[in-house]
Amino acid sequence: MERLRSTINGIKEDIEKAEKAKANREMIALVDEANRIVRDAKKLFNSEKFDDAMNKFKHAKELYLKAVSIAKSFNFREDWEKILGAIKEMDRSIEACMLEKAGKMIEAASKERGKAKEKRFSQTLEYLNSISFKISFGKKQYNELKKKAMIGIVRARIEIGEDMMRNGEEFFNKREYYNAKEAYRRARDYFEKLSDYIAENKISELKDEVDAHIYICVENIRRCTDVMIGRKSVREVKLMGVGEIERGVEVKREDIILTFPKDLLKYYTEPKYIGEGGYYWVYKARRREDGRLVAVKIPKYWDEKMGKNFVDEVSIWKTMDHPNIARIYDYNVVPRGYIEMELADYSLDRIEKPIPPMKAARLIFEIAKGLRYAHSKNVCHLDLKPGNILIKDDKPKITDWGMAKVLRRSRLTSGKAKGYTPLYAAPEQIKDEPVDEKTDIFQLGQIFYELVTGKPPFEAKSEEAVKHKILNEDPIPPSKLNPDAKFLEPIIMKCLEKNKENRYQSIRELLMDLAEVLGMEIKVTRDRVLRINSHSMIIEIYLETEDLEKCITQLKHMRDDVSSDVKAEIDEVIRMYDAYRSTKSIEIDSLKREIKEKLKEIINMARIKV
Repeated sequence: MERLRSTINGIKEDIEKAEKAKANREMIALVDEANRIVRDAKKLFNSEKFDDAMNKFKHAKELYLKAVSIAKSFNFREDWEKILGAIKEMDRSIEACMLEKAGKMIEAASKERGKAKEKRFSQTLEYLNSISFKISFGKKQYNELKKKAMIGIVRARIEIGEDMMRNGEEFFNKREYYNAKEAYRRARDYFEKLSDYIAENKISELKDEVDAHIYICVENIRRCTDVMIGRKSVREVKLMGVGEIERGVEVKREDIILTFPKDLLKYYTEPKYIGEGGYYWVYKARRREDGRLVAVKIPKYWDEKMGKNFVDEVSIWKTMDHPNIARIYDYNVVPRGYIEMELADYSLDRIEKPIPPMKAARLIFEIAKGLRYAHSKNVCHLDLKPGNILIKDDKPKITDWGMAKVLRRSRLTSGKAKGYTPLYAAPEQIKDEPVDEKTDIFQLGQIFYELVTGKPPFEAKSEEAVKHKILNEDPIPPSKLNPDAKFLEPIIMKCLEKNKENRYQSIRELLMDLAEVLGMEIKVTRDRVLRINSHSMIIEIYLETEDLEKCITQLKHMRDDVSSDVKAEIDEVIRMYDAYRSTKSIEIDSLKREIKEKLKEIINMARIKV
């Protein structure tokens, strides 16, 4: 029995030895195969075939993992420690392949230019982001490559922006000053966004260079404007070119924003330059007293004439209180002249045009409401243009009342324009004749035209040519440039009549025609929110003209689109109106006021509940 037991144990030992020997052979075979693959992978790596090399290294790692599993199972300690070292080396090699691939992508991208360069660097950055979680050993190299990719993107975008600047220079040389100004404006906006990208990604190396481009764009916009408005002749103006940056011109950020005045820093923090007009620099800033973000307008210079203009503008503007007129919060001449006003999102001169005709109609409708309010106070703006229409929360607001006049009661003795923007001037301004509400209507028609066609109606290569067109030529019908705007053409062209007596005689008349257009939209659109807003805008106009019958008719049309609680309010005001029509009481005026207030409440409720 003992002999049998001994024999069995011997057999077991032989089997174990045999299995161990077999396992050892398998392990060695796996390691040998892995080593062979590694040699091939290194050759591919040296040939810069990084994807193929990486796949080889991954395959080798799989074989090493199988080998180390055998080593652990049979307690080949010395072997498994060596194989674990090989696996670690594979991880390093795989990382090296990914990083070298990224390096080559950067090298290839650097040879491109402009948009092609931006695309390649963006793809490189996307690739680096996709492998970030796989990098353990080469973190430093990874971060350096990522920084290079981001710098490459900025470099590429600088080239794109410079091409935009060169377009501006070409337009200027062709005497197409408006197109030149627009090209530099687009370039400035592009570089401003690039500046934000630099700040977000902490790419300080290129900050000064981008700032220099912004400065040149801002300066060239000013120079184009000088020529357009006749402040300087074309012979007196020389544009700054990209070459000045290439020659190493140093421009600090404070040169661009002309430094927010130190004596206003006791009122504001975080000032940031956001734009300029003919006479003002404009900043976004945070008010110290309550943290509110506001816009601060600061005169570019200060003399006796500017001081008077400043006082005139503020004295008119501060009386305005309407949702479609930008609000003034504060102003002073001490410690210097400044105006604090509500901060908008952007202005109409910064949007891509043309826009859908119905959207343009709604914008003009809102602007016209603001003008109607101003005209009711005998105030005309006289410098309406896309840059003077701000947009805040999708609502247009008229700004910059520096050219505004308070008209005398007799329209025959209305004041003459003291200044204007030639490209958006009315004929009577050019001829130095009396101006009035119809001057604003002409300028509003020009904005309307540009919104639906994408270009000003009297665009030309020089200021004199612009004036000639305004005085003597009819603009190309909007439908020729945008067939979708055909239904708006009669309204736009009536605004642009050269003879004031042939234009709309009041903003009210224009609003009534626009109300009909909005009524057309209600019939065709499936957008409930749009229908409610259009109904509300039409009711507001009928309210202003005190046409209660049309208000109630429009309200009945709106009833199907509103919520149940708004319907209940509508039904109540309809009953009030029926009572108003049948009463002969001395309280009829009081009832009329109640109906008007109720209508305003319903409009607000309907808009809130959509």
